[in-house]
Amino acid sequence: MFKAIKKSILALLLLSFIGCSEETGIGFNTNYSGCGGFSDTSSKVVSNLTSEEDIENMVCHQKIVWTRLDDEVVRFRVQRVTLNCCGETEFRVYKNDSNYELRVIDESDNGMRCSCSCNFDFESDVKIAPQSTDIRLTVDIEESGKETLYEGNLDLTGSGEVIIKEYTGYSCMH
Repeated sequence: MFKAIKKSILALLLLSFIGCSEETGIGFNTNYSGCGGFSDTSSKVVSNLTSEEDIENMVCHQKIVWTRLDDEVVRFRVQRVTLNCCGETEFRVYKNDSNYELRVIDESDNGMRCSCSCNFDFESDVKIAPQSTDIRLTVDIEESGKETLYEGNLDLTGSGEVIIKEYTGYSCMH
């Protein structure tokens, strides 16, 4: 009987360890768009568009945009990530040592995919001190694995943006 109890306790400890390793990220107020990205009215990132070039830049380029909300919080927005139209998507932010990873996760819907692709936008707020910080943007697609789209140092003392890829999407061809 003592051996059975010992095995049960070991099994419970193992299950609790596995359950605790589930990654949920450190972002909050996370939001993601439907196919086509956020509309101008749903954008939560501050933007002062002044010309047609500015509007094209906002609509056509894949990029990371950040806005310092206060001394503790930055809002990250990842624009125009091309994914399959059918799938389950998530956006998570992780802190790894001294850097942060912005991760887009795309999984099939019960093994099913469509024969089309769309551009999606993702947003999340993160508690980060106002300083220069190493940021990595990754996309983890179920069928092809994780790919790094951007890796660099961003000045998070204010607001800014970095273009990852120009002219993404059919309406943005030059």
